[in-house]
Amino acid sequence: MRGWMRLVTVLSCLLLVYFVPCHSKCVMTECDGETDSSHPPCKTNASSFQPITVTRSKHPKYIARLKSIALIYYKKKTKHKSVEKIEFKVNRDFAEGLYTSCKNTWASQNLALSFLSLGSKVSYENFYGFMGRKDPSVNIPMHTNFEFTRDKKAMNIPTTPCHKPANPQTPACGIIDCPLESYQLLDLSEMETRGVRVFEHQIKYFEWFLRLCGCFTLTMILIFALKYSCHRSPTASENCYVDFGPGSLEVQFEHLCVQYAQVVIHQPLKCVFLGLFVASLCCFGNVWFHSLTHSIDQVSAADGETRRHQKTFIETFGPTHRIEQVFMTFPPSMPENFLNQDDTHFFDEMFQLINRIQNLTVFQGDSKFSLDDICYRPLGKTKGCAIMSPTNYFQNNWNTFVNVEDNEEDFDYNEHNPFTHLKHCIFHPFTVKTPTGLSCFGEFGGPIDRR
Repeated sequence: MRGWMRLVTVLSCLLLVYFVPCHSKCVMTECDGETDSSHPPCKTNASSFQPITVTRSKHPKYIARLKSIALIYYKKKTKHKSVEKIEFKVNRDFAEGLYTSCKNTWASQNLALSFLSLGSKVSYENFYGFMGRKDPSVNIPMHTNFEFTRDKKAMNIPTTPCHKPANPQTPACGIIDCPLESYQLLDLSEMETRGVRVFEHQIKYFEWFLRLCGCFTLTMILIFALKYSCHRSPTASENCYVDFGPGSLEVQFEHLCVQYAQVVIHQPLKCVFLGLFVASLCCFGNVWFHSLTHSIDQVSAADGETRRHQKTFIETFGPTHRIEQVFMTFPPSMPENFLNQDDTHFFDEMFQLINRIQNLTVFQGDSKFSLDDICYRPLGKTKGCAIMSPTNYFQNNWNTFVNVEDNEEDFDYNEHNPFTHLKHCIFHPFTVKTPTGLSCFGEFGGPIDRR
């Protein structure tokens, strides 16, 4: 019985050696674009929290459905009936699934959920605490409390895991891009069908051959090591880890080693040349491997739809977008410390330069094109262009810059002024509201990359 248990232990080790490389393939998938869009399930799950438009005919049914999953609190002693607070009953599984699918998404060198978390620390409590906080300055007109429960009547929308596509037309992200929760990584079948491996070879079933050779080699090493321990203590046969009968396998293995040693002794040159031939074949096999070093090749499939569209666009129009940089320097005659809080002439010229850049126009025939027609807008046409400039800390508006003020009684000019706002935004670009009451976000709706 002890021998069978030891044999089962050896086989278990071999199975582990086999399954570990089987499930640790490094696969790159076609999740092109910005980092925050490389997790389609995050967008899919978050869209279920978007407000919906209700027509007058469907309003009673909507209110009845809303009251079944939420409690509505109205303001007291007001002429018009208005909502003060809404308390939603949210199923715990849905709340955790929504947070888990988005907590590892990055945007602008930081976690995307840091914008929606109290104190910029991404956590489960801070995320839902911010979503329920009333703040008229950012268009949150009422308090929203979330009561997490296991009640079946509560809001419970099935969430899409990270490793699954949001819809049939959207490719799934790679395993390495997903969170490491085990329950999201169990279903590994039929994944990455459009991916490209970092090291690709053209030999069919080559990995199976390598695995079988590895298992066979490991088995021979284990048998040799365990039988060698039996030779060192022949009188204590009960201490042997493997027993295959009266030594037939052991004797054959010893005869094989003796024959190999005799061949090496009598024909050393032939053995050396044979070894060199095998080594040359192994080295020659490297021509079947190629390494993808270009960043685009590593993250996108060569035959993917996005790559085809990009190639067609570049061949027709040139690069998809360009980044132009403009540097302003002080005149040589000016001292290094000429810029102070009383001299805003330099900033006035900065705002004038940004204004002239925004008003650049080109005429082609009867058509007129401006920067607004070709610039990059992360949040769509309703927001401005992505201009990374210190002036965008003031939304590229000169009046906003000169009219920064504080009407509090303890007003201190050295503490509350445009320069303090500028300094605060440079060190904390994700600040929604500085002590001056302004936001550090640019007119395009996002933070300014100070680099």
